[in-house]
Amino acid sequence: MLMTNLWTKIGLVNRSIGSIYDLRWDYGQDPSASMPSLLLVKFDEYKGPAFPHCDVGIIPVFPVTRQFEFKGIACSRT
Repeated sequence: MLMTNLWTKIGLVNRSIGSIYDLRWDYGQDPSASMPSLLLVKFDEYKGPAFPHCDVGIIPVFPVTRQFEFKGIACSRT
């Protein structure tokens, strides 16, 4: 599930449901010790343009860290 609006004009909005197609790490990253640097997500309802080197409906999603405050405590979520 998307947790942010990526591209509202074509429907990639907060709470859109997709399926993980693949996970990618940067060259040299240890997958057991670091988060993926890219998720490839399949959105069945996606009708936008194709992304280079991706199958139809596969969207690259990059991690984003958001800062917020909860009960007076500074927090972050990636």
